[in-house]
Amino acid sequence: MNILGKILEKKEFSIPQKIEGFIIKFYEESDFKELMNLYEIVFPGFMSKELWLWKNMKNPFGPFITIVIKDREKIIAAYSVSPREFFIKGKVIPCVLSLDTMTHPNYQKIGISTFLAKLTYEYAKLNGFYFVYGFPNNNSIYMFEKKLDWINFGQSELLIKNISGKIKQIDILKKYSVHEIRNFNNEYENFWEKNCRNLPIIINKKKDYLNWRYVEHPFVRYRIFLVKLIKTREIVSYFVLKTYTDKNEIRGGHIVDIFIRTGIYNNRKEIFKIIENHSRKEFQEKCSKISFWMPDNYLKNLSLKKLKYKLVKTDPFFGFKLFKNCTYKISNLNTLSDWYITMANDDVF
Repeated sequence: MNILGKILEKKEFSIPQKIEGFIIKFYEESDFKELMNLYEIVFPGFMSKELWLWKNMKNPFGPFITIVIKDREKIIAAYSVSPREFFIKGKVIPCVLSLDTMTHPNYQKIGISTFLAKLTYEYAKLNGFYFVYGFPNNNSIYMFEKKLDWINFGQSELLIKNISGKIKQIDILKKYSVHEIRNFNNEYENFWEKNCRNLPIIINKKKDYLNWRYVEHPFVRYRIFLVKLIKTREIVSYFVLKTYTDKNEIRGGHIVDIFIRTGIYNNRKEIFKIIENHSRKEFQEKCSKISFWMPDNYLKNLSLKKLKYKLVKTDPFFGFKLFKNCTYKISNLNTLSDWYITMANDDVF
């Protein structure tokens, strides 16, 4: 009996009565067409073959996990998670990102999504993953929090402001230089290795992951920048920009990702002002607003008080679930301020 069959034998994974006799299995290549059909029914126009292959097959942290339910030949439900690595207090911890939860409209409200998620989490736990995290929307947050026992940190805090008018020159520009790059190389990797263990909870931003996330994306064009000290040519930060059009056809700019070096020689305020100033220049001619998630409370307060951003609570929500019986105790996941989460952690940006 395979591992999924063994899990299904446990009392806590009893199959909902209305789908008894249906096929419950891991996704296989032969299921691709039926899976795409389900995507089109549940999320019309959202998924393409190219996006699915990039998202699920090329992730440098490892292959995706998808469990599906079939009624005869038709996939009527699926749930996917994708492997990630976090540094938690300097230790590498494997985890999974919750991706797409789908149930055909004719089979909804009988507990299928909850059932599939519990199966997936048990399988992930048995394969060495310690927790699941993700960004549920308003439609799914009830299930994750109330039925799957996620810790819900609430809606995302978006920092946003309109950009217009002349951009002021700032004196600290003489100290730093900003360079656009096409990909993340060994120079960046050395920078990351020096800084990756100095924050409580942060995804492993190794070069292979960032190149996959930004350079290899099949549709979105991201622009990647390094900030360096002019005197020493040392990297002190990277940031990633993206333009988008909202539902009102208004173009805006996201600072999708940002990381500033840690340690006693860092000046986060200076470096962040360089990033904000340069981002406004890049966006000003084609965008009417600029926005980002800022996990650093000090820089969040700077943005609100000095740089005139507004804070808006918006979808998605953010939360996680720690798998039971983990051999490594992770004590500080419950503190939101310990998580270094930017827009880049959510696969939709």
